[in-house]
Amino acid sequence: MKKNTRVINKQSSIPELIRNAGGKLTPQRVEIIKVLQNFGKPVTAKEIYNKVIITQPSVSLDTVYRNLELLTASGVVSHMNLQQTGKSYYEFMGDHHHHHAICTDCGDIACVDICIPVDKLKVAGNPDFIVTSHAFEIYGHCGKCNE
Repeated sequence: MKKNTRVINKQSSIPELIRNAGGKLTPQRVEIIKVLQNFGKPVTAKEIYNKVIITQPSVSLDTVYRNLELLTASGVVSHMNLQQTGKSYYEFMGDHHHHHAICTDCGDIACVDICIPVDKLKVAGNPDFIVTSHAFEIYGHCGKCNE
């Protein structure tokens, strides 16, 4: 699974990141970003679509997927595929990079703010390996499922 780890900061605005990925800031993309910001957690494309059509009724699920692909390539959105469930989730990157803890029972996803800086990662047996991104998901059982 390839995961984009760029974060949005003062030097890189959302429109700039989208333009750099070959896109424009369309009303659909603005709405998708707003929806993701409002959710504040990883969600499926279908969940995003169900919110977007409230204000953009002509948008199709395919359009949401295409826009999520561009927003992921631009670094505005993070995309992850969960091995346990086979489901894909999307999340607004915001101003910090983070990882996730996933409950294997109920599928709940929680943010984990611990991260090893990419420049500190070393690959054993290959000192010249340059790390450009990484993905890290922790699987286990949430508090509700442990009761």
